Amino acid sequence: MQFFNKNLKDKFTKVYIKNYFKGDESRSGEGSSILQTKVIRDQIPLLLEEFNITSLIDAPCGDWNWMSHIDLGGCQYTGVDIVEQIVAENIKKYKKDNINFLHKDLTQDSLNYADLIFSRDCFVHLGYIDIYKILNKFKASGAKYLLTTTFVERDLNVDLKTSFWRPLNLQKPPFNFPEPIQLINEDCSEAGGKFNDKCLGLWRLNDLSFENNS
Repeated sequence: MQFFNKNLKDKFTKVYIKNYFKGDESRSGEGSSILQTKVIRDQIPLLLEEFNITSLIDAPCGDWNWMSHIDLGGCQYTGVDIVEQIVAENIKKYKKDNINFLHKDLTQDSLNYADLIFSRDCFVHLGYIDIYKILNKFKASGAKYLLTTTFVERDLNVDLKTSFWRPLNLQKPPFNFPEPIQLINEDCSEAGGKFNDKCLGLWRLNDLSFENNS
């Protein structure tokens, strides 16, 4: 299936409709299963408490298969996604006083302020140009923290050309993020443990510099 000639909205909408990742629980794939998110479902509430997070943007939020099992307490949660069908379904199933969902293209649309932007399994599906666009949108929101996917044992990053996914180590070029404040190893067992270095890294957005890379 060819994706690289499509715009992002069409690409990810097709992934969702066609269940491209063949996920049994979630059309976001095995990585969004209850099994593969056990560690982060336990750790995210602790992180929210430790860093006094009262507002959270989840970008992209996906179909909320695993996030729906997290106790967000009184945190004001906003899930955003480029796939309109996902947003519509999430609103129907999960919207509450402190939980809302919005349709946004992260490369184009601005975000409101939140204490934390959570962006799991996003950049791994995008080329460098789109990644930098999103990072600049994140920083422009004024958010304090970014919690995002990084593969800590990878020595080399490559741009996305005609494939749909690859691991990225955000501390390596061209991103060169500093040491994260906190790392959560997801204990990923996909592909026989091939991605057991998959982590969520927490950074202060003010510590990241990428304005000239967009």
